[in-house]
Amino acid sequence: MATTDQSCGIGRCHPPWLQKLATPRCFLVVYSLMGIVQGISSSYSTATLSTLEKRFKIPTQTIGVLKTGNELSQILLCLAVGYLGGRGSRPRWLAWGVVASAASSYLLGLLHVWYGPGREALALTEEHFDISVFNASLPSQREVPLLCQANRTSSEVCQQEHTTSGEYSLTPLILIFLSEIMFGVGYTTSNMLGQTYMDDHVKKKNTPFLLGVIMSTNMFGPALGFSFSSYCLRLYVDPTLTPVIQREDPRWIGAWWLGWMLLGSVKLLMALLVAFFPKALPRRDQRSAGAHGPREERALTRLGDAQPLTPSASAADLTALKHRGRFDQDSFLQSLLRLLKNKVLICNIIANSALIMGAYGYWLYLVKYTETQYHKSASGASMVAGVTFIVAISLGMMCSGLIMGKFRPGAKVVLSWNIFIGLLHVAGSLSLIFLGCKANGVYGVDIFRGTANFQNECNDMCDCQNVKYQPVCYAEKSITFFSPCHIGCKSNYLDTNGSVVYFTNCTCIPDVWFNKSSPTRTGGYSASATVSYLDEASVTIANGPCPVDCSAMLHMYLGILFVIELLLGSGRVANVVLNLRCVDEKDKTLAQGLSLLVISVFGLLPTPIIYGALMDTTCLVWDSSCDSKGNCWIYDNNKFRLYFNLMGAGAIAISTLLDIKLLSLAKNLNLYDAESEEKEEILSENKPSILVKVKN
Repeated sequence: MATTDQSCGIGRCHPPWLQKLATPRCFLVVYSLMGIVQGISSSYSTATLSTLEKRFKIPTQTIGVLKTGNELSQILLCLAVGYLGGRGSRPRWLAWGVVASAASSYLLGLLHVWYGPGREALALTEEHFDISVFNASLPSQREVPLLCQANRTSSEVCQQEHTTSGEYSLTPLILIFLSEIMFGVGYTTSNMLGQTYMDDHVKKKNTPFLLGVIMSTNMFGPALGFSFSSYCLRLYVDPTLTPVIQREDPRWIGAWWLGWMLLGSVKLLMALLVAFFPKALPRRDQRSAGAHGPREERALTRLGDAQPLTPSASAADLTALKHRGRFDQDSFLQSLLRLLKNKVLICNIIANSALIMGAYGYWLYLVKYTETQYHKSASGASMVAGVTFIVAISLGMMCSGLIMGKFRPGAKVVLSWNIFIGLLHVAGSLSLIFLGCKANGVYGVDIFRGTANFQNECNDMCDCQNVKYQPVCYAEKSITFFSPCHIGCKSNYLDTNGSVVYFTNCTCIPDVWFNKSSPTRTGGYSASATVSYLDEASVTIANGPCPVDCSAMLHMYLGILFVIELLLGSGRVANVVLNLRCVDEKDKTLAQGLSLLVISVFGLLPTPIIYGALMDTTCLVWDSSCDSKGNCWIYDNNKFRLYFNLMGAGAIAISTLLDIKLLSLAKNLNLYDAESEEKEEILSENKPSILVKVKN
């Protein structure tokens, strides 16, 4: 069959039976599925972020810098894609974007293929158990011994360190950054071109509902991603091995890499499906067939004062309009300048940038926040907090799309609603500051002073200065200690299957439960207090931190999180519709590109860096290897919670102030373009008299 811009297929493959699928409904299905897969990748990345930090010893601020690769690619591409993609085949651009996103997944999977599980993770398995991690009877050439051992020097420790497993190495950072850049390419093309392609092929009155369906359906992807990540992180980094530690142990490293290989393959399949769609869907051309072409017809119905036209006169009037430059292909600079002068568009974009800064920070570090504040494992935090966040956002978007599609509230109503939910979101974020878990902290951490001191006169002889973090628990008193070395443990015990480790002969356990020392805010005890030490060497210390029950505070936190994110999601559809309706038809795609550019520069780009830097300032204990600083093991949770929520509340407050200004600018804007739709239908049916509006 002869191929046209309306033919469904790839290359020379355009079978007749395939043309039946070139409909808005089929595109909606494929585009939604593509969004779900992209959403799975986004939440999977978020959920495995803290695991990636531990695996390769990366500080949170450094991770934040690496995450900016996503935004950098958007900044560099969004205007070009918005201008060129709107004039080319948008499905083809979408397909190449998904291919780039698939490449980003494979790059992350390559990290595990290249470096493997890591020497510390292997040392904590039955198959590769490294006795030197727990036994100090002989110097080790593979790992710093964690039991009490005299005459251990820093120079010897530094000679033992190596980076063949990727820790403290530059190569993983480069691959992560490149992966973020490739993922940003896919995100840019999907968000900019898919929505405008759909809007061009449906009635304007249906756009809010369809956008709500697309956006809420796409949010199922992140929900699935958090569930998928929870499953992967429950598995050990090498699922074929048997770990000797439990999932709640902070040293547990889950199979973070497992999902990336599968996601890369699924993305390639989605790229193939979307590439089959034509440049323009035939049904749209059939619906708008008449005296004028589709683009010309839409432009006529959007122009200034009303005057009658007849079918015989319409061609002449159309020619006159063309000479006035209405349908000329404006240059990129002309189109961009026209958008920059649009006050409604610019105010809406800046308001969204501030909103994104607050919401993206919560999204990016949500799992890490839940891990540290409520003592959940990475898999548990991913499941409870991640799914709560996504379900709330999805319901908000779906409800707002349904309401706007059915009742068509005016711009004044939806913008007033955005102001109201902004104020509630600020109040909810501030309330989270007070929802901390009053749990036992690590002995030696003084929250009042913001310090951590694990050395004392008893363990000075053990040379524990360079010992890595290995929490152990004195179960009878529910006190967690930094490592067996710091409490003078000189021997260890493994059970019959080697999966549980106990420490004995520990002579430096502070006798804190018999003296009058004051507990810290977290319920732990400061090592700076004057204490005595147990004389008995028969105390048994269990491997891993003491269990903590924060369920009450966790449930309150999840409840508030659900409410504020539900409200936040209910305003997102209105923001997108406003962007599409406040500009000329021919500028829609470029307007989306400009919006993504500004949001990336002022919202997405600085957010990971700012949040990461704030969290790093609350760190009390770092993983270190000689001169290299790794990930943070122990935070000042009170400061962490304060900085994290204040940052989010401040960004949302700025967005709300801008929404107030936007209300005064756009309260009379027509969000549904119902009048133009009626005229399009009349034009397509070749009615004898048509009212056409022409600008002054």
